[in-house]
Amino acid sequence: MKDLQRENEVQLQPTIQVKQLPLLLRPKQTCELFGIDLKALHKLETSGRVKAVRIGPMKVQRRYSPVAVAKALGVDLMAENYTLVAGMDFTRELGGKLADSGDAVLAKTRQLIKDELQGLRQSVGEIVRSEINNALQNTVVKRKPEPRPQEHLIRGYVPPPMPTGY
Repeated sequence: MKDLQRENEVQLQPTIQVKQLPLLLRPKQTCELFGIDLKALHKLETSGRVKAVRIGPMKVQRRYSPVAVAKALGVDLMAENYTLVAGMDFTRELGGKLADSGDAVLAKTRQLIKDELQGLRQSVGEIVRSEINNALQNTVVKRKPEPRPQEHLIRGYVPPPMPTGY
C-alpha cells in the first residue's frame, strides 16, 4: 500500500514550465513562482535546504536560485531557455571553443561538398557519354552522292570540238 502511495506521489510531482528564467530571483518573485509565502521561504533558508545569495553594497539583499528552491520543494523545472550572465573570461573562452568547433564543422562541410560534387561530375560525365553514344548509334549518316559527269542541260546540244595543238 505504501509503495503504491509513493508511486502516486512520484507521478504527481509538480512541474513548473517557464519560458525564460533568471539566474537569481528576489524573495517575492520566488514566492510567486513557487506559490509559497515568505515565511515558508525563510524556513527553507534557515533549515539549510536553500541558500540565499546576498548582494548589494551592505550584502543585505537576498536572492534565491530558482533551481535550488525547486529542488528543495521537490518541483521539476522545465525551462526552455536559461539566461546566463557570465564573466568576460568565460565568454572569451567559450567564444574561442565555438570558433574552433565552427571551423572544424566548416572544413568538414566543405570536404563533404567537394566529395559530393566530384561524384556528381563523374555521374554527369557518364550520362553525357552514354547519351552521345546512343545518339551516334541511332543516327544514319547519309553518304555524299558521287559526283556525276557534267551533263548539259540542253538536249541534243553537242559541244564544239576542242581545238588541239598547232
